[in-house]
Amino acid sequence: MATNRQPVFLALIAALAASHAIAAETSIESTVGLQFEFDDNIRVTPKNRIELSGWVPRAGVTGTWATRRFRAESTLNLSSEIYDHTSTTYLAPGLAEPEAEDFNSDNQDLSANLAYDWERHTLSLFGQYRRDSTLNTQFLDTGLGGLGEIEGASRVEDLAFRPEWDWQITQRQELVTTLQWLDKDYDSEFYSDYQYSSANIAWSYLLNERLHIQVVPRYSFYESRTRNSVESTTYGLEAGALWAYTEKLYLNVLLGATEVSTEVDGGYYTFDFENFQIVFVEYEKQTSNGFTGNITVDYEEESYNLKFDVFSRYSPSADGGLREDTQARITWKWNPMQRMRINIDTRYGWSKDANSLTDREREYGEVGFRVGYQFARNWWASLRYRFRTQEYKAQDAGAGESNRVVASVSYQLPTDIL
Repeated sequence: MATNRQPVFLALIAALAASHAIAAETSIESTVGLQFEFDDNIRVTPKNRIELSGWVPRAGVTGTWATRRFRAESTLNLSSEIYDHTSTTYLAPGLAEPEAEDFNSDNQDLSANLAYDWERHTLSLFGQYRRDSTLNTQFLDTGLGGLGEIEGASRVEDLAFRPEWDWQITQRQELVTTLQWLDKDYDSEFYSDYQYSSANIAWSYLLNERLHIQVVPRYSFYESRTRNSVESTTYGLEAGALWAYTEKLYLNVLLGATEVSTEVDGGYYTFDFENFQIVFVEYEKQTSNGFTGNITVDYEEESYNLKFDVFSRYSPSADGGLREDTQARITWKWNPMQRMRINIDTRYGWSKDANSLTDREREYGEVGFRVGYQFARNWWASLRYRFRTQEYKAQDAGAGESNRVVASVSYQLPTDIL
């Protein structure tokens, strides 16, 4: 695992102390909290099911420094997952039952966002350094099932930078150029380290007060750091429109196609019967094409928001290659009273390897419900329930299901005591 990432990222944070000569607005927000978690199948598997429960203390602080043209914001989130109970169901013969402390994890998340405005231009830079557990990040990537043995929480570490340039060319035309670089390391033999970079250029034109048309060319490069290194390059083009049907209802459509070219180092041995010799055959370069894009419908009232989103895209994965992901999602946020918040989030998706390098095609879904209540000036309590299911097509064990319950309380520190 990389050990020199903290100094690299701290160079970005140093920009927050750039100047004190210009009058600026500053603010600091900080929150601490404690939650109890219970999950009856933490890896969402049909067999080797692991039941887990424990406590998670959290703390976070966000600092902002802004002038008329410049804005700098930095956030630090810390948490410790401390589990005290575990049990297994349908444990395969020969597998050792894990201990609760095998899933403990200390997590850190440090991010910064810098932005500067001109009359027609905005330059921004986002950076993030994060250390987390695969139990928190892998369900939407490779999934958590299909492992040959039971392991606890594995460390995942990533470093990301995303510069962006927003250019208002004319009163009707806008050009947004976004670059991204991501490096991920896993402290586990089940996952592949990788680097991923991308470039998107989004051009939009305002036809009238309610309708924008959009054209977005895309490029990305993926490289896994495995025994047989995998390199994938994508070229894509999408077009569509953003339509404000009313002041409350928005429709965003962006559709197109993407070409994926993949090269794999190494090869395999085969026997040449004609010449009676063993021959080494290198892996051939693979090329495929796929439909990509997204459709979003967003409706917002004063007390609630309903959003529907469906997309198809190629995403970097710890499986050792690009994944073709298709997903549909519905979210509903409701404020029935001033102190209460209710959220419902549903998701269904399926993914497969972009060039048939593996047979880990997977269907997955989740439904989440959360209710939060502000019972005092700076105090919040919440209760969450989440159901997950996933199934691997190459396995005949069926679908795994998981039920998770989280109860938490949090306190937002007043800014006048910081």
